[in-house]
Amino acid sequence: MEEDFISEGLSNFISYNYTYSLQMFNKADSIKSNSDIKFYQGMCHMKLGDYENAIKEFNDSNLKGNTSFELFFNRGLSHLYNGDLVNSKKDLLEALNLGNENQKQNVELHLLKIS
Repeated sequence: MEEDFISEGLSNFISYNYTYSLQMFNKADSIKSNSDIKFYQGMCHMKLGDYENAIKEFNDSNLKGNTSFELFFNRGLSHLYNGDLVNSKKDLLEALNLGNENQKQNVELHLLKIS
């Protein structure tokens, strides 16, 4: 059942309907929480400009086992937009270690903003 909410959430996320997408991910999370759902919730909060809740959801995703480039990069950006340069740099450096060449170039550009 949570798969239906995840599918609906992803479909709406792609269509830039972040508020409704977040509602769908919240419903999926209430049925069965996992690192992917927490990540998607974080992405919705980030797109909505709610960086504190984005960081919270990214932290929960990380605690549930997500150690992806995408997690560290987006949590790093959320810290940056929230004014926390220390944690932003920490996460972006971790993303730099995990990313492919194209991803690394994007991270390096954001790290230049912090330095």
